[in-house]
Amino acid sequence: MSFLDLLANFELGKSWEGCVTIAHEGQRMKRVQLVARTHAMEEQRRARCILHDITDIDPPAPLLDAAALRLVAGASGTGVGLVGLDWGVIYEWLSAPAAPLDRWVEERPEIHPEDLSTFEAACRRMCIDSDQESVEMRVRFEGDQWVDTIVELELATRSTPPQGIIRVTPIGR
Repeated sequence: MSFLDLLANFELGKSWEGCVTIAHEGQRMKRVQLVARTHAMEEQRRARCILHDITDIDPPAPLLDAAALRLVAGASGTGVGLVGLDWGVIYEWLSAPAAPLDRWVEERPEIHPEDLSTFEAACRRMCIDSDQESVEMRVRFEGDQWVDTIVELELATRSTPPQGIIRVTPIGR
């Protein structure tokens, strides 16, 4: 949570160091030591990170809640992830989206410039008083065409940092 707080309360030059558990290659859990520093690049907020896999000396504790969420998400047939609402980034996928959005698990798509403000506004409303939001937006991955996508957000917590569950589905598939 403190790493997410670094991103949520973005200040240039701040840093964070600690250990986190992440899903890797499908749903295999890994324990990593992470060092992060915030900076700006082309007017965008960024965090540069160095990861060191320490799974062999500090294995991740079983996360029953995450395992249960993955089972439910996998049964839904849609892409389900956890999203930091104050910065709008999916930080963990519980189940992969359907093609052609399946690349989202490995790479971050570009959101169409005309749709970005709509998505950001939905995330801001979730931080303040909304429990659910749904937006249509176009996304594309490098070398691909725009994909019309339904994005559904549901509030998980407004505590710092606010988090939600995100479902992404390609329209017409």
